[in-house]
Amino acid sequence: FKLFDRRTGRLVASDSGYVGRLRNGGLLSSQNLDRSLRPEITEDRIVIETPFHAVKRTVFSPLTFMAFRLVSLTVGRIPSVALRIKSLLVKVLITRRRPVPLMLRRTIVLKETGIEVRDYLKSSRPLPLECLRREDVFSTVHMGSSRYFQTNELGLASGEAPGAAPAVVPLGKLTEGIELHRPIDVKE
Repeated sequence: FKLFDRRTGRLVASDSGYVGRLRNGGLLSSQNLDRSLRPEITEDRIVIETPFHAVKRTVFSPLTFMAFRLVSLTVGRIPSVALRIKSLLVKVLITRRRPVPLMLRRTIVLKETGIEVRDYLKSSRPLPLECLRREDVFSTVHMGSSRYFQTNELGLASGEAPGAAPAVVPLGKLTEGIELHRPIDVKE
């Protein structure tokens, strides 16, 4: 989520969810597009539960990239073929998700002076995690065009993300469940 001051338009808080790096170099995240998830909304809070998913970071080798460009410039110019290629790429890079046995239940409590974000993380079994943290800015959707480069993608690959200090999750207690609280004050 992003929280803006209505009067000034200033960004007060940003939270893109959790991102983790596995010991084998793979990534996982709580950020995913699942239109079937329904938040529980009451007068003073919003609660949503979501599973973590493996993050696909497909990068073409030079040979694969040249083959892809050759297909795009030849048979890919046929509308029906181009549509099939696009559908395949969307499925492989964006919509296909592999769930990971880690859940996030996020409760956003509305208060007089701001909000409080309460996260509960629980893994059903030990995971080979190297690190897990909440990040202010990152995206799990890969844009293949160089015109859409995002600097924060460099941080995901290296494990060092730019911006505000992340909330690092203590990994040893994930199977028991961990609660993290983040108050965000918005004063008049």
